[in-house]
Amino acid sequence: MPLKGEKEMSDKRVELERIPPRDEASLIRPGYPGHPDHMDAYVYGYDNESTGNSFHLRNVWRAIRKHKWLVTIIPILITLLITVEVNRPRPIYEASATVEIKKDAWVVVKSGDSVIEEETDSSLSSPTIKTNTLMIKSRPLLMEVASKLALNHEPEFFDITRKKKSFFETLKGLSPLAEAAEPGYEEEAQNNKSAIAKRAEPRDPSERADSHRELSDEEKAMLQPYFWVLHNNLEVEPIRDTRALKISFVHTNPIIATAVANGVAESFIDRSFQNKTSKINRATAWLERTTQDLKGKVRSAEQALADYTRDHNIYAPDAKDGMVSDKLTNLHAQVLKAEMDRVLKESLYEEVRAGRIAQLPEAFADPKTAALQTQLGQLAVQAAQLDLDYGPRNPQVIEVKQKMAAIQEQIDLSR
Repeated sequence: MPLKGEKEMSDKRVELERIPPRDEASLIRPGYPGHPDHMDAYVYGYDNESTGNSFHLRNVWRAIRKHKWLVTIIPILITLLITVEVNRPRPIYEASATVEIKKDAWVVVKSGDSVIEEETDSSLSSPTIKTNTLMIKSRPLLMEVASKLALNHEPEFFDITRKKKSFFETLKGLSPLAEAAEPGYEEEAQNNKSAIAKRAEPRDPSERADSHRELSDEEKAMLQPYFWVLHNNLEVEPIRDTRALKISFVHTNPIIATAVANGVAESFIDRSFQNKTSKINRATAWLERTTQDLKGKVRSAEQALADYTRDHNIYAPDAKDGMVSDKLTNLHAQVLKAEMDRVLKESLYEEVRAGRIAQLPEAFADPKTAALQTQLGQLAVQAAQLDLDYGPRNPQVIEVKQKMAAIQEQIDLSR
């Protein structure tokens, strides 16, 4: 007879090992009961697969019918989201301006007694092109453009930093009513020009001169974000085989893009003109200072000459004295000529008196005697050459020496 404790333990074990019974429908195979045909062993479950597929399709169709609204809404939402995402990127417009880099002025070079003008072509070199490109994208020039165009009053300027529209902006743009109500950019540019387009219009040279002012520190701090937007979206590239630079700016608003491109080109041209005029002004100032210094030296030299002539009793005529001064000048010249003639004749008289007639200059000798002296010198050279070639007893040498003796005799007789 089992004990009471053992009976309780056996009951607990039975409760722990008890398994819930399976559904009888799941245990019944299709086609059961019945005896399988002897050919069913070679079918490999094809009937089971077709039955399972039909059962699966029925379940799918029931699920679709049960959630037909969800199945309809999901493709519509996906299509709408894809359409919105495709239309979210903002349209980008690019405006360009072309600037010509002209050749430098002619350079005058003095070579000896001739003056040569050379045309400098340094503006076409690669370093010069790169320097102009750097100057176009420099901070002072772009700050000036931002101030001139008043970009801080254009709320649409920073739209270029937001590459995509918001969800609601995209939906609004996709609406046919919004497109009909919103005017296009071309229509706006022709009919109603914005403020930035008016500020970008060409101005008079006087107004351009006033625009080049120094910005304060507060203005520079305020325009700092606009400078970076201009710098990051501005492109400067040289046009091949030309002396031109292409300045391009991209923006979501074509009016702003055009205004910025034209404004940068105009500021660059103005600054280049100012640099050239400043060089000319500096050269002019230097020439004026040099001219004043030279005039001062000339005045000092004239004063020194006047003092010297006054101290040494030298008459210096002035062209402003008229006929009297001309007569005095002629008389003074005649007196000087007479004094020089007297001194020359006195020196000749002293030479002749001392017996040094042979030492007189040829200018005061007889022309015939001078010709004989020349002929005698030529014969002396010829005689020396013949003596060197043929010897002193050669007939030609003897003949030349006889001629020299005859000419010397004539010279002695003329004295």
